[in-house]
Amino acid sequence: MVNDVAKNEIYDLTTDRPQLKNVIVGAGWRPEMYEGGQEIDVDLSCFLLNPMDLTREDEDFVFYNNTDSEANGVHHKGDNRTGVGEGDDEIIFIDLSKVDYEISSIVFVASIYEGAQRGQDFSQVKDAYIRIYDEDNKEEIMRFDLAEDFAGEQAVKIGALERMGNSWSFKAIGEPIKGGLGKIAETYGLMIVPS
Repeated sequence: MVNDVAKNEIYDLTTDRPQLKNVIVGAGWRPEMYEGGQEIDVDLSCFLLNPMDLTREDEDFVFYNNTDSEANGVHHKGDNRTGVGEGDDEIIFIDLSKVDYEISSIVFVASIYEGAQRGQDFSQVKDAYIRIYDEDNKEEIMRFDLAEDFAGEQAVKIGALERMGNSWSFKAIGEPIKGGLGKIAETYGLMIVPS
């Protein structure tokens, strides 16, 4: 049974599933198509944070240009530049047993690549969601649908996996980020060099 989670709700992932180890975090969306407009490239990223809400090193930021935090068992499957098609548009695999104990949360962000330069924002992205499922048995555990349209925003903090001892939960956040992906990276202790 899939559990739909509401904004600001915390869903316990491991109490009923103490053997949960390999999870897949999938995100999907449907870009609005405008005649003559550029395709919207939405990217899923994650930040592995310590208890002070900071990354420890560059490898703690997993995204399309750094697809692995191998020591922490996190792997980004790759960039889907169009959002076209059924199912999850971008996927991050996580082996919870490998996540370093210094990591207290893994924050997931959706951002529009070059959104400000292209005049694109999340009002042009529909039906956005994030879901978590058990990779070992393919059971979908929970889903969070982003109901707001986030007009004028190029990045959204979707949610976070949070650790309490050996247990994990998911917190549904759904919060826009002023300044996009670079700003949140800076907040978490990283500097993004513009391309």
